[in-house]
Amino acid sequence: MAQLPMYSAVVNSPQTELTAGINATQTTVPVVNASLLPPAPNLVTIGTDESAETILYTGISSNTLTGVTRAFQGQAKAWSAGSKVARFFTAYDHDTFKNNIEDILAKLKDGLTLSAPLRHGLQVITADQSGPARVTVQGMTLQNILGIIGDCENLTGWTTAAVTVDTTVKRYGDASFKMFGTGASRAAYRDIDLDATKTYVAVVDAYVTRFVNAPNLAIYDKGGFSNGAIMPFNTAALNQWQTLYVKFTGRSGIRFLFGRYSGSDDFDAYFDGASLYEVDATTYAAVGTTITASNIRDHLPFVNGMQSVTYPAIVKTGRNLLPPFTEWTLHANAAATEPYKLTLNATGSFQNSTITIPALPNTQYVFSVGNAYIANQRNDIYAKDANGANIGSAIVSSPTSFTTPAGTAFLQIHVTSQAAGTFVFTNPMLILGTSSDLPQSFEPRNDDYAVFVTDSDGKPGKLAADPISGVFDLLFQRDNVWYKFGRFREVTLEGSQGWKYNTSSTGYKRVRSSAAALGIGTNYVPVETPSTASKASKFDGKPLSPGVTSNADMFNLNSDGFLYLTLAAADTGWTDAIHPNDGAAAAAMNGWKAVGNNGTVYNSWVSVLTGSAPPTNTEAYVSANKAPGWTGWATLVYQRAQAVDEAVTLEGAISMHSGGNLVELTEGVIRRELATVGYNSSGGGFYRINVTGHPNYTPNSPLKYRAARILAVYKGAERDYKWSFATDPYAYGAVIAQISAANYDPSAKYYVTYIALDRQNMTANAIDGRVEYPGNPGSAISTIAQALADAQTKLTVHDWALILAEAYSKNNEINIASVTAALATHRTAAVMDHPPGSVGTDHLGSKIVTAAKLADGAATDTVMGNRTLNDTTTPTLTGTLTTLLSGIMSLIKGITGKSSVTTAPRTTLENAVKRDGDTMTGGLTAPAAAFVQSGDATVTIEDTGAPNTSYRRKVMYSSRNVEGGDGWLFRQQRPSDGTMLDYVLGGPSGSILTSGNSLMMRNNGGTVEFWNGTGWQPVGAWKPMQRGTTAIPSSTAAPQTAYATINAVDLSKARLRILSFAGRSTPEYSTNSSFYAKLINPTTIEFYAYNLGGFDCSWEIEESI
Repeated sequence: MAQLPMYSAVVNSPQTELTAGINATQTTVPVVNASLLPPAPNLVTIGTDESAETILYTGISSNTLTGVTRAFQGQAKAWSAGSKVARFFTAYDHDTFKNNIEDILAKLKDGLTLSAPLRHGLQVITADQSGPARVTVQGMTLQNILGIIGDCENLTGWTTAAVTVDTTVKRYGDASFKMFGTGASRAAYRDIDLDATKTYVAVVDAYVTRFVNAPNLAIYDKGGFSNGAIMPFNTAALNQWQTLYVKFTGRSGIRFLFGRYSGSDDFDAYFDGASLYEVDATTYAAVGTTITASNIRDHLPFVNGMQSVTYPAIVKTGRNLLPPFTEWTLHANAAATEPYKLTLNATGSFQNSTITIPALPNTQYVFSVGNAYIANQRNDIYAKDANGANIGSAIVSSPTSFTTPAGTAFLQIHVTSQAAGTFVFTNPMLILGTSSDLPQSFEPRNDDYAVFVTDSDGKPGKLAADPISGVFDLLFQRDNVWYKFGRFREVTLEGSQGWKYNTSSTGYKRVRSSAAALGIGTNYVPVETPSTASKASKFDGKPLSPGVTSNADMFNLNSDGFLYLTLAAADTGWTDAIHPNDGAAAAAMNGWKAVGNNGTVYNSWVSVLTGSAPPTNTEAYVSANKAPGWTGWATLVYQRAQAVDEAVTLEGAISMHSGGNLVELTEGVIRRELATVGYNSSGGGFYRINVTGHPNYTPNSPLKYRAARILAVYKGAERDYKWSFATDPYAYGAVIAQISAANYDPSAKYYVTYIALDRQNMTANAIDGRVEYPGNPGSAISTIAQALADAQTKLTVHDWALILAEAYSKNNEINIASVTAALATHRTAAVMDHPPGSVGTDHLGSKIVTAAKLADGAATDTVMGNRTLNDTTTPTLTGTLTTLLSGIMSLIKGITGKSSVTTAPRTTLENAVKRDGDTMTGGLTAPAAAFVQSGDATVTIEDTGAPNTSYRRKVMYSSRNVEGGDGWLFRQQRPSDGTMLDYVLGGPSGSILTSGNSLMMRNNGGTVEFWNGTGWQPVGAWKPMQRGTTAIPSSTAAPQTAYATINAVDLSKARLRILSFAGRSTPEYSTNSSFYAKLINPTTIEFYAYNLGGFDCSWEIEESI
């Protein structure tokens, strides 16, 4: 049952007549007065008795009904002029009322749930009813047999001919393989051993700019260039990325090659993302049919090593697909005055503001704006393919419905004009469907998303699968709680897990660790045959082979409760003769390669990744610490014997609106990462997130991963809708977030949820899921009611838990207070209230007092125990033993002058304290008395053995009267005549002064001066030099002058020297150029230049005393 169209009535059913007769098939009906009839489409009845005919008309032209369906009810027949025509109540009206009422009643009943499949990427899901949606997502694990060399970041691991690494054109990561030139072969290839019974697909992305011989992807037999399966480049798709693929089976070894190896090749191309996957039979059959070059990367994306679906998410775009104008790329003459209002002050034609959004091919859309169009105002819509090339365009009015062409990946909307003027655009909407799907009023874009954040153990949300066996994890919702149906579990294998040497073979050794030590326990499917669904990937991304460990790089999760690994000597550095002990085994698993041994054990290591030695090159260090950048020797994804339903953490929720819903199944969504926010210090008034290298924004604010798309910014816990998102050349990835200074809160913390760009290092694609949604209002109401009930239950349980925790806390407070009070009473009691027998040997134990413990000599060091002394304690004659000894320690510390009593003194008292007749050590011998006089700090040395005519007494003292207290006075006095000679050193000026006629000198601000008897005079012929550099403007068109200001000089004693100008070390002159510089007054240099380009002139001024 469905709703049927209902047609309006006219009060009192006024009648008109036919102006001319009609036959039984005529589809135009002329009437006298069509204004008496309701607007089209509608029903009218011809005739007034049981022979009447009810017709449906879809238009009215003047007084003629057009688009008529005859015998809508009743029998079609000929009618004569004058027959009555009116909008009477009909059987159709009654039946439609009844049908629609019953349909509404049926829809109000719950239980109707609809579902639709989800595939990777964008899809349209049409819902009849708005309401919440439930989603399931299936896991996937991809293992690139090429390991990590397929990222084309360097040539390691490939045999190459005329290949270089290029960082300008790339599809993944930071580089690609570049093959440019003519004549010789240019290709990269690698030989690989495979299983001839299995099915494989090889994939690579190519970007060709020129060709004579088209490059290709080729799979040859191992070791040569024969029996090739080849997919050539599509020569119609130059200057854009395209995907090449080859599927094959029945080969035990291959040569994987891309480029061309004919010996005489002529093309220019880039290659990236080389991949080789084992696939299941269903996928193998679909490759080349439903899976083609246009969508193979949805099913088999490029991944480095082994990746499972990580951080999967469902994103549902709002009904309105267009974001606010703040997220558009605006022309310089356009301004977003409101989120959905743009004013264009055009100075010419086609000054476009644009937005580009993902879109689907062969899909109907409708565009509308809220403004009325004026002359020369227009909106343009362009359909673009995956490489950004235009494949269709239209000039649209409002509203306009259109269908996208095949190959559409994006729609680009322009708001613009054909001429100068002021144009206002408001409330643009792009809706899936036709004009009838437009909402009754404007709706801003409002996206939903749900992202799988963490497993039950707090690890990143991952969904694994083995596509060969069809075993997979599943994310689903039950009772409004999210669960993971876990068939797999991931474990990183590293050095802390108790690895031990097991067996040895030539070129490799086997180690093992217990499943218990690895956290696996007993819930696993043993990996004892190659058919296992479990997988392992080595640190270099290469797969480890499952099954019996008969070669290097194999693993076996055995039924005996142990995981066995075979480690190649090339990776560990282990020799065949020396077996690793437990420490050496742990070191290898921690990323350290042995490079030395003593014939028995390994004793020196370097990093497996970099070749660098550890900071402490000991077994103890390398067995306990990972090498820098190391995660683990391998990653194991093992299959559980019994699936586990584990509650997991998701953020967000999905709802469906009636009509078309644009839903994306994606992955690599980073949730609520704490952001750094940069500010434009040179103006602009904006704060930005995810900016790097911008000259004006500080600090740099890149996110942890390069961002492909930002979904939301949060201010604390709440989403902040004031942030806008836009592409930017300084983005770390593809997009930035921006907010005006007026809306930014510098005291808040901001968090970002975004989709990572470099997902090849993080995740496989989520390729299979399902969405369930209400099929009628009753189901929607029931779903919402159940969700509210579940939420209320959670809240009440949470509230109860809080009350219980508060009660426990309160009881603990009461108990603690009671015990504290009892202890206080016990401690202060005059008599200890211990009833007889309550404290006995069973209570005191070894603390009980006995006669032996009181005997002489019983207080041994063991009995007394250790004591801690404090060398800062003030000495005292009364106190405890610890107090008395601490005082003595303080006195000893004061005597030694050290900061601690435990620090050895500089010398001994015997050596430091000397009496008459003793000789002091250390270089100074004073046979006469040496003493310190009182007053100013003074030392006098009396040499009584010297002749009276010589200087005998030397005095050195520091006084507040000598250079303001900052200098030293040295004085010599001759006893025979009392003559004294003084020397003053130091002081603020660094002076050296002498008395009498001797030389007196000082340093005056860098100038050495001497005392000439009446004043201070500089020493030497020149004053301090003045130097500088002056910019001289270009004088090729007309003479130019420039000036430099200097400290005042005496023009009669100063001279100007030019050190360099215009790149010359000395002045040069010619007939067509001139230059000079001169002092024109005591403080100014004038420069003159003609017929010279702009340059810097270096100069210096010398001035004599």
